[in-house]
Amino acid sequence: MRPVVRILRPSARHVRLSCNPSWNRSSNIGLRESLIPTRPLARSFSLNPWASKSPQTTSSVPSIPTLDESTSAATTPEVSSSEVPNTGLPAGVDTNPLIDLLPQSTLDSAISTAITTTSNSTSALQPVADLAALGLITWTPAGFFRWTLELCQHTTGIPWGHAIILTSVIWRIALFPVGVYSAKYASKMGPISPKLQELSAQMKEAYMKKDVVASTSLANQQKQLFKSAGIHPLGGIIGPLIQLPAAMGMFFGVRKMCLYPVEQLKDSGLSWIPDLTVADPTGIMPAVFGISMFWQLTVTGQEMSLTGRPQAVHILNLLRFPGTPIIAYLMTDLPSGLLLSILTTALITTVQTHLLRIPAVRKSFGMITPPVQLGPDGKPLRSGLPSFKSTWVWATDSLRDRWGEAAKQAAEKERTRREALDRKRGVGSGGIRRK
Repeated sequence: MRPVVRILRPSARHVRLSCNPSWNRSSNIGLRESLIPTRPLARSFSLNPWASKSPQTTSSVPSIPTLDESTSAATTPEVSSSEVPNTGLPAGVDTNPLIDLLPQSTLDSAISTAITTTSNSTSALQPVADLAALGLITWTPAGFFRWTLELCQHTTGIPWGHAIILTSVIWRIALFPVGVYSAKYASKMGPISPKLQELSAQMKEAYMKKDVVASTSLANQQKQLFKSAGIHPLGGIIGPLIQLPAAMGMFFGVRKMCLYPVEQLKDSGLSWIPDLTVADPTGIMPAVFGISMFWQLTVTGQEMSLTGRPQAVHILNLLRFPGTPIIAYLMTDLPSGLLLSILTTALITTVQTHLLRIPAVRKSFGMITPPVQLGPDGKPLRSGLPSFKSTWVWATDSLRDRWGEAAKQAAEKERTRREALDRKRGVGSGGIRRK
């Protein structure tokens, strides 16, 4: 007959062996199973971004039952000598001898280590909350970006800071064909821009004169001009129509996760920004974004014509300064996770712009090299953005002209009002009252 171990007290240094076959083993089994730490349930994740999910985890550390002296005495069955069966042992031999186990300090240390290990593994494996359970996965560009971010982090197992960088790069790579299409369309629009502006001015004049025949003829000329360039008149809106919702989805997707906040973002995995839900404590990312934006605007303006669109290049120059420092300053209060996504997107866009400026790459994608414009003296005209001094002169002159035009309109309205009042009173233009 195999002896059964009965634990009288968890804190006692002794256990008693029982050879009594009538001993109930269910209490020992229950106590043994209660001491086994529970393993957190596996994280539920679905490839369907709009499936309803609820986290199924165990957040509590299993407690170890304790038995006091009264409970031990109550649960220990008292067996009389008459009820003890014949075990074949000599008379006077104790059937329940005391056996010394490990020291109490060793047992306490082992139990403490087991509880600590179980708690750490539970907190590491279980997710704080699923994005779908928080209502962050929706049928919007922002919800789709959050689903992509969660899928990327769950698949790779990387920290959330790295996941934001990787997801932003993946989205920009996915939008690369759209950027190529926009650049190709802009390169084909360059040669026909002067003629197109001339036709637009003539159409405006014909519309003011209400000349239907001239307007129809000019519209047909515009269509033939677009057809000769191999582009569609509405082809320029395809790029912004796709890229703008994607950019807004990336911005508002990360922004809502940081402002919620999602608890996972408080452990970014990056030493210099440990918490993605708060502002950048170093202030490095806003400064780097400002530099990247300034350089991106400079590169973009190098292909713009200074004579064809003077207002556009001056406005773009104003965005460089003082627009860039102001925007960088306003971004210092944004959460670090949102800044990380914006900075990654800006750097990838800058690299893409430089890549599409390489002649071999432009030729492979069918882009037209912008023609060199010559001045009256036969020398190439200056391309790119103007100097800040010329932009300042343009801005002050434009404001002065607008103020002068507004003053003239106000004086004309006042003169018209006084003439109407004089006519009502019966006074002539010379101030003489009419009879």
